[in-house]
Amino acid sequence: MNAEEQLHAPQFSAEHRPSKRPLPALASAIRPLDVDIGYALQVLANERLSQGELGKVVGHQVGATNSVLQQRLCIPHPVAGEVFAAIVHQRNASLRHADYVRPGFECEVVVQLGQDLPPRSAPY
Repeated sequence: MNAEEQLHAPQFSAEHRPSKRPLPALASAIRPLDVDIGYALQVLANERLSQGELGKVVGHQVGATNSVLQQRLCIPHPVAGEVFAAIVHQRNASLRHADYVRPGFECEVVVQLGQDLPPRSAPY
């Protein structure tokens, strides 16, 4: 995949998200070749998405944290992503089923820090 082709993946993902349908598999010409490229392309897609109705990135999430989910998704490790302002509800909310792709329930643990953690060489 060359640099020009790489730019089609985040554009495709960002343009598809408002359709509220499952994202089809990326064509081989624009599919990231490894995890690092995938995360770099995710940053570009999220920049596009944050300029639309989802609003700015307000947090981060980790998914597929156990082997059962990883096997179901055919991935060998957890995955990270961002949380956008439009999907955060501080109080009770009424949500429309039709606004979501494959809605379901899962337990979430949320931590809100009072300030940013300083960078360091070892993980927190």
